[in-house]
Amino acid sequence: MTKVDLDAAVMARLRAPFGCELITPSPGLGLPQKDARWRIYDVNDDAIASVSSREGGYARLIVQALNEHFERKGR
Repeated sequence: MTKVDLDAAVMARLRAPFGCELITPSPGLGLPQKDARWRIYDVNDDAIASVSSREGGYARLIVQALNEHFERKGR
C-alpha cells in the first residue's frame, strides 16, 4: 500500500462534523497543566489528532478545514 493509498483509506474513514476539546491532566495525577492537549475528533468521537495546549488556534483551524473539505465533498 502506497502513502497515497493509505491517506485515501484514512480520509475515507473520517466522518464530519469535526470538533476539538482541551484535555487537561487529572488533578490527582500530579501532572503539570502544560501537559494539556487539544484533541481533534470526528462525529464518531474517534480521535484523529492532538496538538499542544498552546496551539488551540491550530486545532480550530484544522477542524474548520476538515469541516469545509467535507462540505465541499457533499458527505
